[in-house]
Amino acid sequence: MMEKSLRLHLCHAPKLQIFINRSHGFLHSVALIFLIYHRTSFLFQDPKTRAAPLFLWLLVFASELLLSLIWLLGQAFHWLPVSRTVFPERLPKDEKLPPVDVFICTADPDKEPIVDVMNTVLSAMALDYPAQKLHVYLSDDGGAAITLLGMREACKFARYWLPFCKRFGIKTRCPKAYFSSASDDDSSYRSDEFMAEKQIIQEKYEVFKESLLRSKEDLGFEDTNNITTTRDHPALVEVMQDNSYEMPLLVYVSREKRPSHPHNFKAGALNALLRVSGVISNSPYVLVLDCDMYCNDPTSARQAMCFYLDSNISPSIAFVQFPQRFRNISKTDIYDGQMRSTFKILWHGMDGLKGPILSGSGFYMNRDCLYGNFIQEGNELTELKNLFGLSNEFIKSLGRNYKANVISDGSCSSTPLKEAKLLASCFYESHTKWGEEVGFLYQSVAEDFFTGYMLHCKGWISVYLNPLRPQFLGTCVTSLNDLLIQGTRWSSGLVDIGISRFCPLIYATLRMSFLESLCYAEVSLFPLFYSLSLWCFAIIPQLGLLSGISLYPEVSNSFFPIFATIFLSALSKHLYEVLISGGSIQTWRNEQRLWMMKSISSHVYGSLDAIMKRLGSQWKPVCRTVFPGRLPDDSKLTGIDVFICTADHDKEPTVEAMNTVLSAMALDYPAEKLHVYLSDDGGAAITLHGMREAWKFAKRWLPFCRRYGIKIRYPYFSGVEASFLLQDPKTRATFILWLLVFASELLLSFIWLLGQAFRWLPVSRTVFPERLPKDEKLPPVDVFICTADPDKEPIVDVMNTVLSAVAIDYPAQKLHVYLSDDGGAAITLLGMREACRFARYWLPFCKRFGIKTRCPKAYFSSASDDDSSYRSDEFMAEKQIIQEKYEVFKESLLRSKEDLGFEDTNNITTTRDHPALIEVIQENSNEMPLVVYVSREKRPSHPHNFKAGALNALLRVSGVISNSPYVLVLDCDMYCNDPTSARQAMCFYLDSNISSSLAFVQFPQRFHNFNKTDIHDDGLIRSTFEILWHGMDGLKGPVLSGSGFYMNRDSVCGNFIQKGNDLTELKNAFGLSNEFIKSLGRNYKANVISDGNFSSTCLQETKLLASCSYESHTKWGEEVGFLYLSVTEDVFTGYMLHCKGWISVYLNPLRPQFLGTWVTNLNDLLIQGTRWSSGLVDIGISRFFPLRYATLRMSFLESICYAEISLFPLFYSLTLWCFAIIPQLGLLSGISLYPEVSNSFFPIFATIFLSAISKHYTRSSFLGDQSKRGEMSKEYG
Repeated sequence: MMEKSLRLHLCHAPKLQIFINRSHGFLHSVALIFLIYHRTSFLFQDPKTRAAPLFLWLLVFASELLLSLIWLLGQAFHWLPVSRTVFPERLPKDEKLPPVDVFICTADPDKEPIVDVMNTVLSAMALDYPAQKLHVYLSDDGGAAITLLGMREACKFARYWLPFCKRFGIKTRCPKAYFSSASDDDSSYRSDEFMAEKQIIQEKYEVFKESLLRSKEDLGFEDTNNITTTRDHPALVEVMQDNSYEMPLLVYVSREKRPSHPHNFKAGALNALLRVSGVISNSPYVLVLDCDMYCNDPTSARQAMCFYLDSNISPSIAFVQFPQRFRNISKTDIYDGQMRSTFKILWHGMDGLKGPILSGSGFYMNRDCLYGNFIQEGNELTELKNLFGLSNEFIKSLGRNYKANVISDGSCSSTPLKEAKLLASCFYESHTKWGEEVGFLYQSVAEDFFTGYMLHCKGWISVYLNPLRPQFLGTCVTSLNDLLIQGTRWSSGLVDIGISRFCPLIYATLRMSFLESLCYAEVSLFPLFYSLSLWCFAIIPQLGLLSGISLYPEVSNSFFPIFATIFLSALSKHLYEVLISGGSIQTWRNEQRLWMMKSISSHVYGSLDAIMKRLGSQWKPVCRTVFPGRLPDDSKLTGIDVFICTADHDKEPTVEAMNTVLSAMALDYPAEKLHVYLSDDGGAAITLHGMREAWKFAKRWLPFCRRYGIKIRYPYFSGVEASFLLQDPKTRATFILWLLVFASELLLSFIWLLGQAFRWLPVSRTVFPERLPKDEKLPPVDVFICTADPDKEPIVDVMNTVLSAVAIDYPAQKLHVYLSDDGGAAITLLGMREACRFARYWLPFCKRFGIKTRCPKAYFSSASDDDSSYRSDEFMAEKQIIQEKYEVFKESLLRSKEDLGFEDTNNITTTRDHPALIEVIQENSNEMPLVVYVSREKRPSHPHNFKAGALNALLRVSGVISNSPYVLVLDCDMYCNDPTSARQAMCFYLDSNISSSLAFVQFPQRFHNFNKTDIHDDGLIRSTFEILWHGMDGLKGPVLSGSGFYMNRDSVCGNFIQKGNDLTELKNAFGLSNEFIKSLGRNYKANVISDGNFSSTCLQETKLLASCSYESHTKWGEEVGFLYLSVTEDVFTGYMLHCKGWISVYLNPLRPQFLGTWVTNLNDLLIQGTRWSSGLVDIGISRFFPLRYATLRMSFLESICYAEISLFPLFYSLTLWCFAIIPQLGLLSGISLYPEVSNSFFPIFATIFLSAISKHYTRSSFLGDQSKRGEMSKEYG
């Protein structure tokens, strides 16, 4: 009993899960048997009565068999899943623990930042293991000077970092991870001593990090990025730490690389480390880490020793595998970065057999298992040298009693270092068994998989340990492009093994347990089987349906339940596995989508690469090469007669016959010795006519082929439809007109189809602002108002918008109003000052009497509904006083504009060429919001990027002044009509269920100057805000619509602030302002006002942020802030936010929150429409085209909505111009392109017409909408 209680580890098998797995496997197998019976019974039917062609049936059946086979192989993973628990506290004392070597591999300091690599090194050095028994090796395949220097600096910093971690029991021992966020390690230590110590260490880490970045810059481009140095450099081995009893031994290894010698990538680097470490430390166990995967739990070595020190299994354990976890996985994880199925299901299943697959990083390896059986066979020295190379010292290290003596008398011995350089040379492996039978194997690019596979074949076992706290954390791919590239490489390596002589179904069944071999077979074959099956399912059934051939039983068929059962069984089993492993339904959906994406892309390319490699090596000896240049001269060639036969021009269309004639005439042979004959047994006149037309066409076709080297000379496949040229002119003209009209109808049908996504799930929302928390708990809000030209945007209207924003019903100390004046007009600045003076009377009046219409101009211009509740003499007297003050304010603005004069206010030079000016007009207080005037610098030599540039300048300036988490954006002519809009928006931002992913809350744009007839609404405004945006709100949210939206500031900062980037990367993204970069932190608080005065230092910083050159060489407008690709910056910015996983919300309350001014004449309407159309189509025809770029980055229906928006101007203009011209031209020529009333197809056209009209007929503005749509389609085109 005592012996059992002292076990170092326990193994648990979940009985319920095993029962469910086996039961499902049995039931699913029965269903598959019935499916196979159904498919095979078809083969015995009478060929004359078969419902489908045999070939299509066989293709689908073969695909189903492949999927069934890969499913059957995969059941081995689910036969006996186990989980393990370890007890490291039961290990023997430190002096009895075996030594451990840590191997870390890096190759390129540009792709693998030096700071991250050194953090991995430091986390490995800080493992909770006796320092004298821990040795850390870094393999630098790039031979970069910065990596060597970084190792030295890391060694210096480790003298402070390691004692700090051990003294306070820090668990997160990667400095970057520990200091970048609040750590759970700090919860137990709140003493002043700990906090002071932590501050000192953090300062030293910042110095260490800065020294690395500065050193990289100092070394220069030539030293750090020289391709010649990276691929052609000598071996270098350096021991960084001499005293191993205080700190682990730290060794830098850069193996020799020469272009003439293969370096075998990571496997070659690991083998070099095996040899070098063999003569330096020669630890029996090795931890292998990728350079971006740091140690997140210092106890991993002790946990691994719980298996290696168990005498019952330790002699046969090859490696202990920990799962790969990643720190940069988003909540949605649309690319399955966590590889849930692999590390939470499959590896547990293999652990119940003979152990999991070797998985690249995060495993403790038994050194002896990599040396094969050679060291146990008593081989003589010559044989060992043939296997392991010529180094006597390394061969000595193979003995169990060998002890390395690299450090003696406190200094590093030079003899082993020289031996280490020999072992790291590029030619050392020549004529040895390294990579074939010794070390990590080179057979496949998936070197980890193949090495672990061969170890299992030799009788070794492995162990999988998945503790609650991740032992290692790395960085997973975050883009679809990287994911597919990575998947292609893995697929190539796996399939390369699956179709080689090492195929697990052939090679492994007699060398390991049967179920284990099935697991390896599934892993090595699934890319090939999935790619073949899914491509077949993506093509064959659809082709069959187009031809009226059904390959699946109808619902009424008795076999239909079999197919339905298999489909639902597979989906439900996958969902069950996702849920028991901690996933969600969204995870299940993402994995299903990703499975199909990878099956038809990366799995295909990887499988093809592996197959071509195999075929190339086998077919090479039988390939033959023909040299046309060695043929005799043309004069010595004999003549060739080409006979072509045709009989029935109905069964053998004349077009096809003429194409064959033309391809024969185009043979690459001397024309005078080539003769083409056509025999027409049908004697049809059309054939003779076709031959004559073909002869005419050949006079142009043959020179074209010879001049441009056209190899495919069959005109149909060369992109020239010869049949069109053979028809008579009238038929040809009819055909052209018919095609044009048909193309237009297809375009309209396509844009209609895209538009149906808006109608799929329309929703409307209601908010309850009265349920919000108290004012002191509400988050701050910034208001951005943009103006540019005081002539086109009257100063009185702009100031009314400012006053309406200042009067929003929100705590004054949490409201900040910014006006961006791109014109730099003196009248605007003066107007802001006057508006602030008037606001001291206007705001108290509005709040005292609960005025809703808080735009003075709108309130005083007509009878307001706000007055209905107040008829007292006091109210009327107060209103009269405020109205008089407003008239004085308005008069002062108009008079000031006249006094300033045309030269000062409208000078083009000043408008386009002026310095930055920031002025705080009204300082923040409990009574009045903060009001700031911002005029960014503009120079003719720098692009200003219109409104998007102005908004980005406001983002930066406000970041160091108020830095509110939410921003309201308004056009200068769109005032706040309801003061509660901010509170209504907070109803979403303060909802913890959606706030973390909510980018913006969009309100509709309403206009106060619409007349009853509204003849200038083209239907887009009404349709957009009453129909379309409600439809998108049921998906992932509406499009960003220029004005009247509350934006989450974090959403426009990209992913940079979430990645923990260092200072240099943040400056490359956000610019050189340290103060602004500080503002990106969640705990940053602007300290702009002190002792009642505005900080002058901060003002200087804001002028830098508003300068025209600040955005140069940054990510502003590309990945950060409002984006510049399109003139419709709002649509493109919202589109990219949705692509990044953010959502939006549409709120359309009864009372308009904002009211603006609409165009009132046709000229302005068309100019505005032209600009919008240009911006939208610019997105639709760019690389960001929604149907290509967005379908994998957002929900499918949402991407369709964006596609419709970006394409409708182009499609409508093309189709309506065509319908306005082509049918009329046809009628003038006596050609009818539409069926007559008596034609049986006429009802189809009438139905489509009436259906579209009646669907659109939802408001009284129907006729105006229809007429304007036609005018604008022609104009925008």
